[in-house]
Amino acid sequence: MTQRAILQVQKREALGKAVKIIRRQGLIPGNLYGKGKVSQPIQMNAHELTRFVATHSPATLIDLHLDGNKKGETVMVQQIQREPVSHAIQHVDFLHIQMSKPIRLHIPIRIEGDAPAVTREKGVLLHILESVEVEALPAKLPEALSLDISDMEELKSIRHVSDLQTPPDVTLLTSLDEVILKIEAPRTLEVPEEVPAAEAAVAEPETAETRAASETGRGESVEES
Repeated sequence: MTQRAILQVQKREALGKAVKIIRRQGLIPGNLYGKGKVSQPIQMNAHELTRFVATHSPATLIDLHLDGNKKGETVMVQQIQREPVSHAIQHVDFLHIQMSKPIRLHIPIRIEGDAPAVTREKGVLLHILESVEVEALPAKLPEALSLDISDMEELKSIRHVSDLQTPPDVTLLTSLDEVILKIEAPRTLEVPEEVPAAEAAVAEPETAETRAASETGRGESVEES
């Protein structure tokens, strides 16, 4: 079941390039839209928003209180823009939600258990898909979809979207054939073969003296025969 949270925001006057000023003041710009309403520029405390995003699921229903209004508006986080290097939040969009209408949302995949193929066989777990798209009524959206990997005993085991534990009121929109994770065999270091000492020895370079001695030796051998 989707959790519900409270978030305080204020109307935003700074637009365009002026948003750089409010960011320096510790505020994050955003927009509130949906339900056929005109987009409302808003702003919120950067520290509070960062903590909120870190501790809540994308499926969290939010009572958004604008300028201290006691009556909150039901919204969800629609999009978050981050700074490419620091990943700090730069902008956030909130979407008005109608509780009677299904919505589509990407839900994170939560891995549960330990795979024997990893703990016992020293396999390498490759996590390929982090989230899946679902459709459900807002109140029925799960915080995450669980995938139990405790029965993955063999190397090269694979788990697909079809293996997710999905509630009956939630429809998976991501292809059931997509791979979520797989376990590869551990890589082994190739040990080079030992080269015999005789083959490894480097031949002494031939000089004029050694060439002359060699030719003299061959001449003496001919005369003796």
